[in-house]
Amino acid sequence: MSKKSGHSKKTKDLWGNEKEEHFDDKGDKTGETRFEKDWLGNSVQRHYDDKNEKTGETRKGSDWLGRDRAEHFNNKKEKTGQSRNEADWVGRPVQTHYDNSGSEVGTTRRTDDWLGRSRKEHEGQYFKSGHEPQAHAPSGSYGSAYEGDSAKSSSASSTGNRSHKGWVALLIVAMVVIVTSMMRVAQGQQILQPSAATLDSVKIAIPGLLNHLYASLNQGNPRAARDMLSSPLASNTNKLDYICRPFAYRAHYVEGIIERPGQGFQARIHVLFQPVEERAYVLNFIFSGSRVILSDVSDPGDDWIGPAKQRALDLGSKFAYAAKAGQTDVLKEITTPTLDLSKLADPEYQARLQEMGEITQAQVDVESQHGLKFGVLFYSKRGIICQDSWNFLVDNIRGEDKIVKWEFTPIVGCYALFKSYSATQDPNLESYTLERFGLKTAAPS
Repeated sequence: MSKKSGHSKKTKDLWGNEKEEHFDDKGDKTGETRFEKDWLGNSVQRHYDDKNEKTGETRKGSDWLGRDRAEHFNNKKEKTGQSRNEADWVGRPVQTHYDNSGSEVGTTRRTDDWLGRSRKEHEGQYFKSGHEPQAHAPSGSYGSAYEGDSAKSSSASSTGNRSHKGWVALLIVAMVVIVTSMMRVAQGQQILQPSAATLDSVKIAIPGLLNHLYASLNQGNPRAARDMLSSPLASNTNKLDYICRPFAYRAHYVEGIIERPGQGFQARIHVLFQPVEERAYVLNFIFSGSRVILSDVSDPGDDWIGPAKQRALDLGSKFAYAAKAGQTDVLKEITTPTLDLSKLADPEYQARLQEMGEITQAQVDVESQHGLKFGVLFYSKRGIICQDSWNFLVDNIRGEDKIVKWEFTPIVGCYALFKSYSATQDPNLESYTLERFGLKTAAPS
């Protein structure tokens, strides 16, 4: 990435709004970035090509440690990469750009041109507003979100010395000013006076709100998130600590967002804390004026986890009956590849399994074992008065429910304990959880 691939410089449009123009290594303009606000009032950088067509946008985000970073999206709202402010080996500031796999694809440094005007020079992949397809993340330059007034004042000096192209050009520009101004007024009215809240708009807003929420609470600074909290929640320390235990946050993901008519919106959240403590809860959002705010947190209800609990119970009973019938292909289908099933071939197990009757007293609970899983317990009758117990752990791995632990226990008094009896558990329980949160490569399969 030693070859210069282009540069960017800050200018102002005809209304005095700051923007950033992008040029390739030959000096030809490829597009520009405009610093605007979304309908919630959040800062956003929107990128346009040299034909004034929008190509994507950049928003301020943060990593799991709460450090600022720029996150880049295409027109389909798909994340394409990120940029972070770092330092090179001699301590000089540099903005490093990464694709979605975490691989470095380019850098941006602030320099001065021969007239002393400040600009950014790029190496490797960076934000390009042209039509060419980008194999890697657009790095954009979200630098202005992190820079102080000194950077802004230095960039202002680069806006002078503009030449005029003649009266025809001025007339064209004037027409563009009028049309664009009318569009901006319409957009401003839409932002200031939004229509009724919609599920689609909330789905776009909530992920950014959550990033800010967890970054603030993890640093023990709930004041930084006060503007997005209802007054009762902002003053409830216990609930805030339940949402995010300070200095222990690792990652989170949203399982789903639904609308509750007359009650606002609910986001079903999984969050992971150090070392491997997972919580699942519902965050309730409401509209306050034109803003989405978090109003409360609650435990998962049966409408969320009820179907998953039933699937876990069905898997457990399927395992028991398949084990009795010797259906090894079925057992492999509902368990993880690294879960040991060899004990089922033991003559003692086979003898007891053949005596197995109907399943009774089934129950399912949420258990915390290297992350949240469903614990399944039921009994199978044997003879008139005897029964054996079955225990399972069920996890969701890569979108599928799988048994990760099984245990078959004969009840003492009817027969002696198995000589070979022991619980059998997949050795990769923690890896499955970390993978689900995007923190580790896939566990063995």
